[in-house]
Amino acid sequence: WKVITKLKSPQDYINCAKIWMEYTCRHFTKREVNTILTDVIKHMTPDRAFEEAYPQLQSMIQKVITYLHDFAILFSLEKFLPFLDMFQKESVRVEVCKCIMQAFIKHQQESTKDPVILNALLHVCKTMHDSVNALTLEDEKRTLASLINGFVRMVSFGRDFEQQLNFYVEARSMFCNLEPVLVQLIHSVNQLAMETRKVMKGNHSRKTAAFVRACVAFCFITIPSLTGIFTRLNLYLHSGQVALANQCLSQADAFFRAAISLVPEVPKMISIDGKLRPS
Repeated sequence: WKVITKLKSPQDYINCAKIWMEYTCRHFTKREVNTILTDVIKHMTPDRAFEEAYPQLQSMIQKVITYLHDFAILFSLEKFLPFLDMFQKESVRVEVCKCIMQAFIKHQQESTKDPVILNALLHVCKTMHDSVNALTLEDEKRTLASLINGFVRMVSFGRDFEQQLNFYVEARSMFCNLEPVLVQLIHSVNQLAMETRKVMKGNHSRKTAAFVRACVAFCFITIPSLTGIFTRLNLYLHSGQVALANQCLSQADAFFRAAISLVPEVPKMISIDGKLRPS
């Protein structure tokens, strides 16, 4: 490795470092992995040499996430996020973020509230979300939304329901351009309200009643931002039932009124498998 670090040509250096990364991940600890990441950043940053080495850098990230399945350790590597910052080209950066999220969803066995993991993955998911524009294909949007939803479902603060709701509020503001993520957040918040009801055995205290109303309000202001009429209709009905179960009568009434007001907009016929069917 000492010989490799002395190589002057960035291309020669990165081609050797790429192989060493796998060896290090397999046989050494996070300290040595961090040392290599540090050295690569030092060699590839001058004159933006990293722009000519995206495939090799991508390969190195792939090696790291292949062998380091503990994401608390991975994101505690001091140089992991600075290493990600070298991916300046958006298309490459998004591909790398997708790889990280796929690895997280595949290998993370239990839900997490680790602030190191949450902050890092919110940054990764935000990068994916912000790449969406008017030209993004629907397939790509679905893929990104699915990865972000996988992350949202893995976050749990246990009995700290208020912290859980705060996380969903933050996620809504960060991922507002991907409708499937908003739908997931609405379902998650409704589930949170029902879990609160279960803990209180149906008899809310003043504090939990206020919390449940906050959950209901979250859903009520999020649903109108969705474009699909059937999605909105179903969510109004579902959220109304949750509000009713939690004795939020005026809020339940507002949900059902909103659902009724949508009925005139429902198309009489919808296309299913290329054939028109009554809605």
